[in-house]
Amino acid sequence: VIVGLMHKSVGHLGIFVSGAVAKREHSQIVDLIEYIEHLPPGLYGMQVEEQKANGSVRYDVMLTERRVEDLRVLQKYGRKDEAPFKAVETVSEALVSGYETFVHPAVSAVVTPTGAAMRRAMHPQRAQRWAVSDLNPFLWPLKGMADMARANRAPRDNDGPMAMMERWTAAMTSASLDLYRDLRDAAVENTFFRTYGPAGIGMAVEERAAVPEEPIDVRDTPLVKEALSRIEEGTRTAAIVRAALLLMKAGTGRRRLSAMKRARDLVGKDIGLLDMPAEEAREIIREQSYIVDYEPVKALLALPKLLRTSADRRRLLDLLDRLEGRIEANDKQTTLLAEIRRLLSEDDADHKAKGEPITVTLVEEPAKGHPEAVARPGTAHRARDARRTRARP
Repeated sequence: VIVGLMHKSVGHLGIFVSGAVAKREHSQIVDLIEYIEHLPPGLYGMQVEEQKANGSVRYDVMLTERRVEDLRVLQKYGRKDEAPFKAVETVSEALVSGYETFVHPAVSAVVTPTGAAMRRAMHPQRAQRWAVSDLNPFLWPLKGMADMARANRAPRDNDGPMAMMERWTAAMTSASLDLYRDLRDAAVENTFFRTYGPAGIGMAVEERAAVPEEPIDVRDTPLVKEALSRIEEGTRTAAIVRAALLLMKAGTGRRRLSAMKRARDLVGKDIGLLDMPAEEAREIIREQSYIVDYEPVKALLALPKLLRTSADRRRLLDLLDRLEGRIEANDKQTTLLAEIRRLLSEDDADHKAKGEPITVTLVEEPAKGHPEAVARPGTAHRARDARRTRARP
């Protein structure tokens, strides 16, 4: 489960650079952590929504299912500007290999630990710190001078000529440093692309000419194969999780944290996930997610086999009844709820005992990064009613 957050105004560093952003979004992230454990595997975009009511402001989190392809819009140049870094990597690896082979043995034989410590202390990044501290004996008189100035402080005229000169000098110094920084960065960038740009273009052409790798069929991976082989096996908890995932799959792909909290408060204890170890709960959710993603129809039709007793079936139906009135559902989810009730009802069990087939229509929707078959419930009983009509005299 991967959850990404992108702030609209300050970017991905927003939570670190702004106190207001940190206060608002940090609390929502912390609040979401315990619910992330019970999400099906996937990529989610997180949005913090501000809701105003009765003069007060509260925040809610919206999770939206994403695909890796959706993130390409964040790449301004389609990663074409990264080609020179391939050449940098090649040159760096060659230099490291040469150093390890020819230079490192000689240096390690000559340099002693004491000499290495002295070189570290004299490094410019360290020297610029200790050179203006009490470690520098030439600066020891400054302590007494600072104490004398502190004891004889006098107010200054903030509008006087010296104060104005100070502000003017500070502004000129700051502007000069900014100009130097911009010119230096532009020169370094220009030198870099002139040096590595042509080599990077050549490597990019070679990479495009290479034979692309065969795409991997996710169904052939061990985890998915094992999950699909157990499509008709599982406990009551697995059946409830499967029903919940089927309903989520028929939804809009958006999950609100407040709705997840209400669902946990209503049926969290009855499902059984909260009472088992976190790793075991994640394993159940992961396995059922694979089954629902790749075989939604079989997953739906196999629900009665996971609920072997009428008490288990009645328990799931009671959970669905309690949830239906409290959580908003679209037309697909409402129809799917009716289909699940029909499958688990005793009347449906009688029809199956007579050998009457069940038909379910599939709709192809590339919703999560790969083509998925979404069950359109309600077709089964409509087909049965049609057969009854044709059989009437």
